Amino acid sequence: MCLMLNKKSIIVFILIFIFWVRESFEVVFPNYGGEINISLYMFNGNFDPLWHTTAEEIELDKLLYDSLCEIDDKGKIVKLLLNSSEMIGDIWYFELKQDVLFYPFKSFLSAYEIKNLLSYCKNTKNPYSYLLEEIDTIEVIDTYKFFIKLKKADESFGEKLCHPAFSIVRRWKDETNNEAIAGIGPYKIKKEDKSGVIRLIANDYYYAGKPFINAINLSSFEEINPIFNYVRGATQVLSLVGRNISNVEKTISKGEIIKCKKPLLIFMILNPLKEPTKNEYFRNWLATKLDRDELLKSIFDNRGEPIYTLFMGKKGINKQIQKHNISKEEGRGIKIDLLVLSGDIVSYKVAERLQAVLIA
Repeated sequence: MCLMLNKKSIIVFILIFIFWVRESFEVVFPNYGGEINISLYMFNGNFDPLWHTTAEEIELDKLLYDSLCEIDDKGKIVKLLLNSSEMIGDIWYFELKQDVLFYPFKSFLSAYEIKNLLSYCKNTKNPYSYLLEEIDTIEVIDTYKFFIKLKKADESFGEKLCHPAFSIVRRWKDETNNEAIAGIGPYKIKKEDKSGVIRLIANDYYYAGKPFINAINLSSFEEINPIFNYVRGATQVLSLVGRNISNVEKTISKGEIIKCKKPLLIFMILNPLKEPTKNEYFRNWLATKLDRDELLKSIFDNRGEPIYTLFMGKKGINKQIQKHNISKEEGRGIKIDLLVLSGDIVSYKVAERLQAVLIA
């Protein structure tokens, strides 16, 4: 009888232990239509979403809006919002893609928006207005076609329009007559001045009514060190699928992250449950599932120096603080779950839930 009780006790103990281990590594994702909160640190410069850009590397609005074109790694022009471009003499002719919705107006992006955007950038104190100084006139041909007459012929003008400073946004007045901006990307940006939170609201039209995340709240903007910069990427948002560690393991093992050749950044939002130290358990687990060097090589394409905290603990963070001459006062409270590198460095302190978001 005693032996039977002991066997039952052992079985119960094993079941409890398995349940505890499973719960310790449970990955909790925001529910469909939910929100996530992200605190940003080490952000270079003052972020003002009403400007297209304050510096080439500080372009948070590039998550939200696309440019006419971009320059790829081989120096070739890749059309984003443009369907075609052609130079004849001192005139450049452009045609826009016709399937780009311009939220929140439920209308399609037209040549009028492009004319207004470039005219605005050229005639204001935008830090990159000098790239447009050779423009003589901008004229709309029809809804999707326009031409730009230059003061003199310039074959490189098409490349200048690819500069990420010229994101496609629209200025408008909201219900309270405050100036806001909206665009054709996955999120509309709204600056909450009172709370200091920058709120990104999902563009239902971009996601065909089914956004991954309804809203993203960015807060705690602090300039700590000018070496940490934001680098632009494209606008697709992907998410790991699953509620527990085994599902995440399956997702990673499929190589979805490795396949993405040019991601902008990765948010690793760790769920500490009741003990923050369990973040370390997950880091250690993930480190065994990914080839660190291969991951960095695939993601960052060998650009710059690989710096990350996913595979290093407190000592590693302290070393980075010392390396970049960050004072002890500034270093306190720096807790970075993943430090992402792409040419320059961008770092985020992200907490509360374990959610991997890849912007590729």
